[in-house]
Order: sequence, then C-alpha cells, then structure tokens
Amino acid sequence: MSRLQSFLLAGFFALCVATPLAASDAPLRVTLDPGHGGSDPGAQADGLNESDLVLDFAKRLRDVLSESGRFVVTLTREADERVALDRRITRARASGAEIFISLHADALAEGDGHASGVTVYTLSRSDVADADRRLTERHARTDLLTGVDLRGTEDDVAQALIDLSRRDTLPRGKALADAIVSSFRAGELTVNSRPHRHGGFAVLHAADIPSVLIELGFLSSARDRKRLTSEDWLDGAAQSIRDGLILWADEDRLGTAGFRK
Repeated sequence: MSRLQSFLLAGFFALCVATPLAASDAPLRVTLDPGHGGSDPGAQADGLNESDLVLDFAKRLRDVLSESGRFVVTLTREADERVALDRRITRARASGAEIFISLHADALAEGDGHASGVTVYTLSRSDVADADRRLTERHARTDLLTGVDLRGTEDDVAQALIDLSRRDTLPRGKALADAIVSSFRAGELTVNSRPHRHGGFAVLHAADIPSVLIELGFLSSARDRKRLTSEDWLDGAAQSIRDGLILWADEDRLGTAGFRK
C-alpha cells in the first residue's frame, strides 16, 4: 500500500470512527470477560476462587442482559479454561462487540478492611502509549481494529488510525464506567471509596471498543465475600450493570455520552 493510499484510508476511517451507537432499536452487542480461569484461579480466600465466582456471575449477567431484549451477549470463556489476554480481545472482535466488560474480584495482601466495594476501571490517557505499543506487539495487523486490515499499512498511518479510534472510545468508556457506578449507587449497593479508577490492564487495550473492568469486590474483605456469595446481592449487581448499560446506550445514541471531549 502506497503512502498516499494509506493516508486516504486514514481520512476515510476518520469519517467512520468517533461516532456513537447507531440510532436504532438493534440490540447492543456486549462481550463479558470472566477473568482468569483454568490453571489461573485468580484471587483465593476461604475456599473461594475468583475465576469461578466471576464465571458464574458472567452467566448470571448474560441472562439478565438478554432478558431485557436490549443486548446480545457473548462470553470470552464459557468454562473453567485459561484464555490468553490478547485472545480475549480477539474473541470480542470476532463477535462484533460494541462493549467489552471484564469481570474480576480481587484480593489485597493487607486483608479485610483495606478495600471493599465495587470498583470500575477504564484506561487512562497516560496509559495509551504503552497500550498501543503492547497492542501492536501482541496482535496481528488484521486484528488491531474491527473491520480494518492494516497489513501493508505504514506504521505511522496504522498508529493514526488507532489514535482516531481511541479519541472516540476513551471518553465513551469513561461515560460507561460513570453510568455503571451511578447505577450501583442508585441500587444502594456498596461501591469503593474511589469507585471509578484508571488502570493499564491488558483487557482494556482494545482501541476500537469502549471497555471497562469491573471489580465486583475484594475477596480479602469479609464483607465483600459475604456479598459475593449472596444470591440477592449478585442479582442486584447484575441488574445495576444492566441499568447502567441501558442508561449509557440511550445517551450514547443521542450523542451525549461524553465522546469527543
């Protein structure tokens, strides 16, 4: 591909990216990513494995989202298997995901009392450069942006396309995180003292999909362990995420979810 063709591609892509969801009744395609799995159980406490908890919750959340009629939901794993981090993003793209939600339940060495409640993470602007470097290292050029084959594209043009995508998805991801936190609060479910944080997690690196990582709680907290094993709390958490997604999607379709800021 010549440099002129590359920049024409970039110009065309600029017209296609940085737009909200289509104003239609089409269901929103959501990929849920239960963290860890297989030989990686994640955090452990009192006989509980993070990988099992978040897989069970992902299936519960899938049912709640699907029953609303507003979402088509896929999971990055359906069983106790280990899925590489880059493969999780690849699976999301293959499903046509418009939203990516990674689910976790961490633990801190300090133990109970030092951290509790729901926390939602998004990628910060300061993490973008490292995220882009890792993205291009770990993914083939055909798997950097949905629907765009970057094979033969100049490095600077490929980076420009990624930058254009991030200009759209970073603020939309932030708006999604804020909507989910607000929904948890409206449902009177405990959130962390700093419920929206930034982190450079690999599963947040997709440049073209608004992504959040939700820590449902901390297995190092006795209070959170009680919540994470309560059917009522888990149902409430799933409903809060659903309500947050609906709020975000409705605002995004109207172009008011904070993108392009």
